[in-house]
Amino acid sequence: MYDKHGCTLRVETVINDPYEVKSAGAAAALAAGLGMVPLPKGVAFLPRYAAVATAANHRYLDALAVVDDPAPAYRALDRLTQPVRDAHHRASRAFNPAAPSDLALVAAVLRGEHTLQGSFGADAATNRRRSGQVSRLLKRLHLRGLVAKIPRSRRWRVTQLGQALLSAAIELREEHFPAAFLKAAA
Repeated sequence: MYDKHGCTLRVETVINDPYEVKSAGAAAALAAGLGMVPLPKGVAFLPRYAAVATAANHRYLDALAVVDDPAPAYRALDRLTQPVRDAHHRASRAFNPAAPSDLALVAAVLRGEHTLQGSFGADAATNRRRSGQVSRLLKRLHLRGLVAKIPRSRRWRVTQLGQALLSAAIELREEHFPAAFLKAAA
């Protein structure tokens, strides 16, 4: 994203490694039951590249739109601060927007690099302990409707509610807490 001559905000997506982008395969691959296959390089696939990049740009701009007007997110921010129970009546602890550990999780989920294919997830490359920890954190976010699983993958994406609430949590911590502390000290 960059500002073009101070009058236009321009968002562009560059796909450097197209093999990370999944696409509906050729007829032979679909017949074999492979479904989504890596997008190959080549001029013939430029329309698919354009579609993937445009969709990523729209998701990115939708995420930026909630940053401008956080008023509805402030009213719903108390959803983060309340414990939630799952279908088996197990409690999931609340988030604390002022805690550095919870704020680090929120910042990691909202990173822009996850908008193309979805957010992080627990995979085989991580060790067993880290995998369990990531799974528990994702469950905490999922129970509150902040992230949703991408079907037939190990990836998660941030929902619109998640964008609004998590952006508001970061804004609250980074901008409003310091201003309130300065006002109280004066």
